[in-house]
Amino acid sequence: MRKLPLFFILLTIIVSCSSEPDEKIDVELSPKNSESSYETYRSLLDELYSDYFIEEDNVLELSDAYTTYYITEVKELTELSYETTGYFVEVPSTNEFIFLDKYGDNIKLYDLANEIEMEYDLSVDPLYLEAGGISYDMPEVESRRRFFGTSTSCGVEWFLPNGQCYKTCTDTFYVFWIGVIESEPYQIGC
Repeated sequence: MRKLPLFFILLTIIVSCSSEPDEKIDVELSPKNSESSYETYRSLLDELYSDYFIEEDNVLELSDAYTTYYITEVKELTELSYETTGYFVEVPSTNEFIFLDKYGDNIKLYDLANEIEMEYDLSVDPLYLEAGGISYDMPEVESRRRFFGTSTSCGVEWFLPNGQCYKTCTDTFYVFWIGVIESEPYQIGC
């Protein structure tokens, strides 16, 4: 009677230790940002912050109507506690990996791959003031808002006497759902 269970145990060990190659499984890591992406920004972070750490183990995934974003916070030691003062934002659909440094009501965007550095005043958007700061939650107002990137808004169609149809549009660049830059109105054909 005891030989039968022993046989199954040996069979299980032999089968599991088989020399056949394991089937390869492609696993796409989520988020896609890697240590090398952070390292690209290491000297910038060393310049901005005296004592900081990157919360690589706590990456937030956000989606809006347009795409998915991965957000990693950078915390800086201020007095006796660590506070979030920077954000890595990865946009896999456009292959963007940028850093946002927040101070007061301003945010500075660094895109080292494209050598872009821009500063924005967040307080220009009433949503920022109402929320009392940065929020990861999608606002219930204006479905065209994006977490990060540009969104186009167009008005109603209008017609010239010759029958040609046009719309007046504006582009708004968003950072954390907050419209930080809006283009001059422009016309497009319908």
